[in-house]
Amino acid sequence: GESFLSGDGCNTCRCSDTGAASCTKMACPPKEEATTMNVEKTTTMAAPCLVNGLEIQTGETYLAADGCNTCTCSGGDKPDACTLMACEPCATCDDGSETYCVGESYLSSDGCNTCSCNENGLSTCTMMACPPKEDIACTMDVFECTDGTFVNRDPTKDCAFEACPKAPKTCLVNGLEIEAGQSYTAPDGCNTCTCTDTGNAACTLMACEPCGTCDGDDGNTYCAGESFLSGDGCNTCRCSDTGAASCTKMACPPKEEATTMNVEKTTTMAAPCLVNGLEIQTGETYLAADGCNTCTCSGGDKPDACTLMACEPCATCDDGSETYCVGESYLSSDGCNTCSCSENGLSACTMMACPPVESEPENLPEVATCVVLGVEYSVGETYVAADGCNTCTCSGGDAPDACTMMACPEIPTPDDAPGPEVMKTNGDPPVEDDTTSGAISASVGLSAIVAIGSFLGAAIY
Repeated sequence: GESFLSGDGCNTCRCSDTGAASCTKMACPPKEEATTMNVEKTTTMAAPCLVNGLEIQTGETYLAADGCNTCTCSGGDKPDACTLMACEPCATCDDGSETYCVGESYLSSDGCNTCSCNENGLSTCTMMACPPKEDIACTMDVFECTDGTFVNRDPTKDCAFEACPKAPKTCLVNGLEIEAGQSYTAPDGCNTCTCTDTGNAACTLMACEPCGTCDGDDGNTYCAGESFLSGDGCNTCRCSDTGAASCTKMACPPKEEATTMNVEKTTTMAAPCLVNGLEIQTGETYLAADGCNTCTCSGGDKPDACTLMACEPCATCDDGSETYCVGESYLSSDGCNTCSCSENGLSACTMMACPPVESEPENLPEVATCVVLGVEYSVGETYVAADGCNTCTCSGGDAPDACTMMACPEIPTPDDAPGPEVMKTNGDPPVEDDTTSGAISASVGLSAIVAIGSFLGAAIY
């Protein structure tokens, strides 16, 4: 394990465990003269070694250019001590301008990161943020690069030897342009790749589980979780775990023109979206008209981005003029309350008292009252519905009263008993036919007693 100087005065030997000495076989210079191996190396007086652009400290060992021998930095003007084994041809990595052996490290073209050649022929590089280069104030053997920086050609000067920086390139992946330095998921779905400034991708090489795949309309195959550009050139798709691709379904405008989706929506520049009468803020997600896909409000004149899943026929609610899917919300006919379609096909609505619509005083209709079972209620007043368990709020005018919609136990009534009469008037009692007024009055009176009794009983409990 001990190292010692060979008899020639320049090579070094190391004693092995078998008792045999292994020595370097460099040609020794006469006395003060010194030569170096054919290694890309630059040194200054009493300075460390520069090998492939990397600074090697005196006494440190590095891989020789042949990929199998090693050298030790001697520092100063002394030649480095290298082993001299016979090497097999090495697997190489190509960074676009130089070729490196597996295991060899070199300086990246950005001048501050380091790269290492891997067995798969790809280089793994650090990704540090590099400080801006300072202008080099050398006066000899310099030339100016296109980006305004200077490069010193004289290795004996104080300025480091550098190559002119190259303009970073971008990587084209599945039709998408990736900037240099950005990372993305590899096609295998588990490894990650980073776009280098040479336009090539450096990827990890982990063993991946077989992934669920989707066939894109561009002819390529994608893994679950991977996103890709749709064949129309503007929508994006994402491969799901089931092997089905979920795509946005924006209408693709020709060049700079833009159209919106077939959704009941009104937008203005930099304004929120109006969907089914409800205001959706930019960036918020809402349920599409099909009841299973979702859309995200883009705001302004941009079309909303929606998923494109195959949907089962949805259960619907009918408010008399429109049909809505289960889970869909919409504006009530009163213009201020909101309703939501339930799974039972009925809509549940809020019951806020809505402010009267502003209009000219002469155009305001006369405020009316509600007459229910012979009892007069003011606008906003609550009464027990005819079923004896739900409650209604008097709306007045031509607007229907807002009632709860709970499931109530059936109340047995005679088959020939007329239904309750609900009539809205400006305070006048309902007009009845003389021939039936007695029977109707008796029935109404009995129903009123039952309803009022139920109301009082519920109030007591």
